[in-house]
Amino acid sequence: MSSWSVTIPFNPRATPRPNYRVGPRKKGKKEYGVITYYDTWYFNYLAAIDTYLKKYNLKNQDFYAILRNRCKEEICNLQGFIEAISDKWG
Repeated sequence: MSSWSVTIPFNPRATPRPNYRVGPRKKGKKEYGVITYYDTWYFNYLAAIDTYLKKYNLKNQDFYAILRNRCKEEICNLQGFIEAISDKWG
């Protein structure tokens, strides 16, 4: 299997838990729903990484080919899992 790796000059950060607020689903309606969101610093962090990868042309065809192949493998694993569960619990 192919691999793709890069060392980026950013300190690792854990994905934070999303914040939330309760607000109306539609303006003027009485229905309310929970709206989840992440703080701005997290989006800025992800944007900085994306900008770095694009600047040095690290998101190239190899990068996308590996992602496509990895997704196919995960789908096959998931399908096998579903079939095994179906056979067992039918």
